[in-house]
Amino acid sequence: LHHNGEFDRIYRHWFGRFGSPLIAREQVIAYAATIFALAFAVSLWGFLRQRALHGRIARQAAELAGQQALLQTLYDNIPMAMCVLASDPDGFRVLSINRQAEAYVGLPATHAAQRLLAELPMDSEWTTHLAELLQRGLTARSYVREERRLPLARKRLIFTLVPMTPDPAGHARLCVLAEDITERRNLDEEIAQSRKLRAVGELVGGIAHEFNNLLTPIMLKIGEIQLDWAHDQRLLGETRLIAEAVKRSAELTRRLLTFGRKSDARIEEVRLASIVDTCFSLLRLTMDRRIVWQQAIPPELPPLVFNATDLNQIILNLVINARDTLLEKLALQPGEWIPTIRVEAQLLPAATVTRLEGPPSVRQILGWQRLTIRDNGMGMSPEVRERIFEPFFTTKDVGQGTGLGLATVWHLVTAISGRIEVESTSGQGTAFHVYLPMLPAARPNTISPLPAPPADANHARIFVAEDDPMVANAVTTALRRAGHTVTHLPDGAVAWQQLKDHGGDFDLLILDVNMPGLDGIELAQRMRGPGRYTGPIMIISGRLSSDDLKQLSDTQIDCVLNKPFAIGELLGAVRECLRPPGRL
Repeated sequence: LHHNGEFDRIYRHWFGRFGSPLIAREQVIAYAATIFALAFAVSLWGFLRQRALHGRIARQAAELAGQQALLQTLYDNIPMAMCVLASDPDGFRVLSINRQAEAYVGLPATHAAQRLLAELPMDSEWTTHLAELLQRGLTARSYVREERRLPLARKRLIFTLVPMTPDPAGHARLCVLAEDITERRNLDEEIAQSRKLRAVGELVGGIAHEFNNLLTPIMLKIGEIQLDWAHDQRLLGETRLIAEAVKRSAELTRRLLTFGRKSDARIEEVRLASIVDTCFSLLRLTMDRRIVWQQAIPPELPPLVFNATDLNQIILNLVINARDTLLEKLALQPGEWIPTIRVEAQLLPAATVTRLEGPPSVRQILGWQRLTIRDNGMGMSPEVRERIFEPFFTTKDVGQGTGLGLATVWHLVTAISGRIEVESTSGQGTAFHVYLPMLPAARPNTISPLPAPPADANHARIFVAEDDPMVANAVTTALRRAGHTVTHLPDGAVAWQQLKDHGGDFDLLILDVNMPGLDGIELAQRMRGPGRYTGPIMIISGRLSSDDLKQLSDTQIDCVLNKPFAIGELLGAVRECLRPPGRL
């Protein structure tokens, strides 16, 4: 079998299948390569996955740090005091407090927290609300809000108590928000006070207007009596006393209207001594008689080109400020000294004071007048002196001052490029030096005359529209005594019905402003329409605003006579109007 080869054939046939290898080397290599490739792929995927996770974690950490920094910045710089409290058996303890709380109470953070805790409204009502909040937890509107004062810091705050989620130990937490509303409340009070003053001003203006209507016939009748009984010296002496009292009453009314009206933009030549005298005359009647008034203003001082109302306001505020400090010192030192207010003025050359930039109307300064208002009152400390011109800053008690008087003075002075300086010694007195610029004289308005119909100055045809019967009777009587022919109507609308067709029949129109039906300004505007009245028009009134004066100027009014007026003033104004007239 070996020789002929049958043995190998038989062996392969019966045993060859068992003797051959099960896995060839090539197959082992192929399987190993496949497994390695799969392991490498899994390892690479795991590496990339881990790297992506690390990147995401890093980005999230950076984002979280940025949000934390943002929240911390907001927490520290939000315009509210914030404090987080945690409850414990002994009460509340401070977990955190922001920097704004330090500014609110003016103390470092450690002391500010204790101050806020002391100022919290922990009365019985708030304690009940707080207990309910802590038990209820966070809800849609789970907070308590109330306004309180900080007496020591002189602030008004709104406290808001908001419960937070408990800490891991189960202790309740509370967020306290404190918002400073001091300036807002001061502004609200100032607006309310301004409205009250505006209402009082309107009331005073109305009363002054009616008072002028009462004084006008008195002055006219006194003038008639003096003319008719010029030979009776005893009667003239008696009526002279009445006339003087009426003039003083009229002057007082005029001052009330001057100080009560809104400041307009009219610039005129005013003398400092005259303004101070007027202010003293008005205030001396209402102030403590123990105060001594001294005025040392040279009469030769040139006039100032200034708004008279603004100058009145400056002097009035400074004098009232001096009065208040004198009254305060009188309460502390009665009878030991003489309270004195002294007003001085001095002329200074232009180079004496550093000129400030201002509007074109005040850039050419010829010199300065230094107005000094001095008192020997309480004086001021350096800390107070640095803040006296701040709005709403005041050292007076609540209800006795708004802190706007000196701020108004500073605004009015700096608006015309002036300066104001303060000298003060605590316990000895204060002196305010106001540097007022001297400006070139205002150019007068060039007014072209209106053509006037020929008329005899002593026998003119005059139309009077006046609703007050006493004023109308006195005016018409005085005009008829002078030889004029007078037509009177008490209603503006009725007067228009007659004048629109027969206005040329009159040489002069005298119109009151405040009348029923149609006021005098509108009646004058209608009469100045195209093709209508071209003669002179006189306006008589006891109260004219700056807007009224502007409308009258635009309407080409020839004369404005303020009530009350004497008979000589009335007849003189009539003579001026019957001459070739000019506009205001």
